[in-house]
Amino acid sequence: MRAAERRWWPLAIAALVLGEDESAIDAAKGMHGGSPAFVRAATAIEALGRRDRDAYAEAIAAIVVDFEGRETPLTGVAIADTALMLERLAEPRGLACRPSSALLPAAR
Repeated sequence: MRAAERRWWPLAIAALVLGEDESAIDAAKGMHGGSPAFVRAATAIEALGRRDRDAYAEAIAAIVVDFEGRETPLTGVAIADTALMLERLAEPRGLACRPSSALLPAAR
């Protein structure tokens, strides 16, 4: 992945945290030149920004499936951290879908 795609990730997340959904969508568009995992994250971010419940649920499910299929986690810890973070950002938007996975905390 080129540095150009990597820089969009923190910008997209910061925009979601700040509630600047249009900026998050714009940043996510810059992520689409990256790896398949980056594209999945970009798709979820765009769905959050648009507040599209169905698209978000589909994107977060794809992220979880990807993490479940990894033999060795990048962080060394078996947790779907991208999905976990996006779910936290989805909660105040009323979009959290709470996917079930051994790699995520149990839904409350």
